[in-house]
Amino acid sequence: MSKYCWCIDAGHAKSTPGKRSPLFPDGKTRLYEGEINRKIAAKLMYKLAEGGVKYFEVTPEDEVDIPLSRRANRVNAHDCGKPKIFISIHINAGPSPEWSSANGWEVYTTRGVTNSDKIADIFYDEHKKAFPEMRMRHDRSDGDFDREADFTVIKAVSCPAILTENFFMTNLEEATLLLTDAFQERIADAHYRAILRIEKM
Repeated sequence: MSKYCWCIDAGHAKSTPGKRSPLFPDGKTRLYEGEINRKIAAKLMYKLAEGGVKYFEVTPEDEVDIPLSRRANRVNAHDCGKPKIFISIHINAGPSPEWSSANGWEVYTTRGVTNSDKIADIFYDEHKKAFPEMRMRHDRSDGDFDREADFTVIKAVSCPAILTENFFMTNLEEATLLLTDAFQERIADAHYRAILRIEKM
């Protein structure tokens, strides 16, 4: 029996302008962030359903990029019958639309000390264990691992919230991995293991 209702948000949509990788060297392939976010979210929700963990799919739409405020409103309005925790799933990008060396995984919360910080630390820990060969990006200036920013989607929800940045679509090596089912599965599994740990707290 779940302690929480996990609100799963797949960031952006395939049609979202700019949320895509550079063109791959083959001249044909391109990664669309919204599409991969939804594949990871779908794998995670399948695991949650199989494990009997209660969840709410915030953004079932495939093609339409739901505004951030509407995503938050959906979470706030949804009656789970349990305390809610919000997870927004994303893929990172460098400052340039071209291929770059920026790489790694990171998790965001809002600014300051909040109930989201411990959740973020558990997600960081599980991803570090799941991806020992990959860089884990963090900010230890306030004593924990999460990065902090006033992202609308995690700031506007009325429950603990994190945003995961699952490697870089502007890094050719990571973008190539992100296109594979196996790597998407690893990301979803790390999220799931973090959720199970929190459920047992």
